[in-house]
Amino acid sequence: MKEPISTQVSIFGETYMLKGTAPPEHLRRVAEYVDAKMKEIARRNDRLDHKKTAVLAALNIADELMRLERERTEVAEGLAAARALVREREQDVRRLEAELDEARREREALARQEAELRKERDELRTALEALAREREELRRERADLLRENEALRHERTELLRERDELRRERDELRRERDELRRERDELFLLLDETSAPREAAPARIIRRENTGSGG
Repeated sequence: MKEPISTQVSIFGETYMLKGTAPPEHLRRVAEYVDAKMKEIARRNDRLDHKKTAVLAALNIADELMRLERERTEVAEGLAAARALVREREQDVRRLEAELDEARREREALARQEAELRKERDELRTALEALAREREELRRERADLLRENEALRHERTELLRERDELRRERDELRRERDELRRERDELFLLLDETSAPREAAPARIIRRENTGSGG
């Protein structure tokens, strides 16, 4: 623990020896501040004696200190509210990321379904080509093959309609994914704007001893 240091100061025409662990420059600045307060009060009312001037100066300094303490409390409360908002936004971001992951899984499932439909479509095309070749070879059975071919065409149309529906669903999911990304980016921007720390300087108490003649 640092040993107290004695520093001689002058306040309102009187000399004092102040002891404290703070640097002498700090003690002198404190004394100069008190001296200035007392001189300011004396200028406004030159009929006050030394004691009343000191009391009024102490009241003014105490008032300033209390206002600073109140402001520091308000700042601390504001900072706590900001931190709570940040935590809330972080929870929102985590929720949105979970929803985005779910949308990605659904998109991947749709992609697999689309691949299966394409495979089925290719298989159907192959079958149709085979039917066309068979139709040329079996003209005598042309009527039966036409009916079978019509049935296959109808089935192909249904499959294409299902494929188009799946593509529309896929496009909708992509739009939802893009919207979720925009919302996430906006939340990150809001976090950056509300995360600047704010600090208040601590107050120090100075012990002093009066070595001059009392007023």
